[in-house]
Amino acid sequence: MNLQQTVGPTDMPSGFVTTPEWRLLVARGALSGKRRLGAGIVIRERRKTLEITVRAPASSTATRCDYHGILVAEGLGDRSVLDTATVLGTKRGRDWTLLRVAVAEERLSTVIVRIQQSLRVEGGVPFYAHFYRARELIVVFPDRVFRLTPQKESWGPAVAYGRSVGIPRAQRDFNPRRFEDEAY
Repeated sequence: MNLQQTVGPTDMPSGFVTTPEWRLLVARGALSGKRRLGAGIVIRERRKTLEITVRAPASSTATRCDYHGILVAEGLGDRSVLDTATVLGTKRGRDWTLLRVAVAEERLSTVIVRIQQSLRVEGGVPFYAHFYRARELIVVFPDRVFRLTPQKESWGPAVAYGRSVGIPRAQRDFNPRRFEDEAY
């Protein structure tokens, strides 16, 4: 993933973490030519504008603090819960829409509670959501939360609970469950 943004010498890109040294260099106009600031960040000054290029690792689609999650839009009674997340992608089926969202780590607990309160039950069967990052998988039902790993061997309790409340087998796969498995 490459992200390129051009800014004036006193503007800072949205979401870009700056250091006092960086601010000082910008203020003094000391960023001439091309400068590499580690971790795939390259800065070039061209005619009083800064060109910032960020090259993230191929396996990263969010900051390392973000969780990604999968929600069924039709399973949400209160869609304002989406205001607490960033929608990254959608996938539509005949009767459903999957939403891939990102949630900052510090907001995840609050988002889970709001989603639990919003998840609908249709024909006696609850909808569920799941969140994931690196070595974590969190499955959210209206009345239970399971903290697992992306490895299927750890899913026993969540799969058994899903079966007990009537969720069809094909829908108990918790996919995607890693950033690199995302397709939409």
